Amino acid sequence: MATEHPSTLTPLSFKPVFYSFLVQEKSWARAWLNGLPLYRTPGLGPDSRSGTVNHLLVPGKNAFRVEVLKTRPAQNAPEMPDAVKLEFYEVLNPNAREQEKLDRRVLASAAWPQMKDALEPRHRRLPLSYGADLEVAVPVAVPPWLDAPPQSFGCAGTPELQRAVTEVVQTFEEERATAFLDVIALKLEHYAAAHPGVEAVSVKAALRTFQDEFFAYRPRVRPLDFAELHFEPLCDGRVAHVTRHDGGYALEAVCEADTKRRVEADLLLTMRQGRWRVFA
Repeated sequence: MATEHPSTLTPLSFKPVFYSFLVQEKSWARAWLNGLPLYRTPGLGPDSRSGTVNHLLVPGKNAFRVEVLKTRPAQNAPEMPDAVKLEFYEVLNPNAREQEKLDRRVLASAAWPQMKDALEPRHRRLPLSYGADLEVAVPVAVPPWLDAPPQSFGCAGTPELQRAVTEVVQTFEEERATAFLDVIALKLEHYAAAHPGVEAVSVKAALRTFQDEFFAYRPRVRPLDFAELHFEPLCDGRVAHVTRHDGGYALEAVCEADTKRRVEADLLLTMRQGRWRVFA
């Protein structure tokens, strides 16, 4: 089936693509999409994540990879079904009412132990890496990193990269929701483009959510120490992946008034108009 060239598409024709990732108790796994981190956690499951993946998608053919680092042995069977499970899907009835079940079309999936069985016998041991293609037939917006100029930098980053990370952390230190949205504006713009006409993902809605649900509870961010951070070039230097040397998250903030409200995340940055910008 022929697909439209991205340059001929209008924003209203873009469609969101979703993922869900399940990691059962005492299992440990990571997921990558087009060489960029989709899911990473420093600890064992249980854990589950879901959301859109349009910021990592390219139009047409994509590639994903699952790394299984540890699985829990089942009590009465050699393998635990769905100890790790990843699905990519589109929603066919996005305007469904609140109580109505969403109709999903799975685009690609991978689950343990089936992904292990698909590999050659010599590769069927942990840690294990499984890769496959993800074909996206629906029109998606070109991600901001795809046409970014490649950059060269080491694990300590550059002054420009460090400045971009500092700007993010300072918004938490100063408790300024509006400033935080400014530094992640590129992420918000692309997210809104992936969900055309949806008020819930507008910049106005994002400000209301961050202000009322997070910044109002006085976030306390982990002090910034660049000796603890690791900057990794991905996609031939078009993306900077910021993590922590000890395996923790680059950004950690817990709200003083409600410790259940927290942000734990790595940062993905790309070069736009001469400066590093956060896009995930």
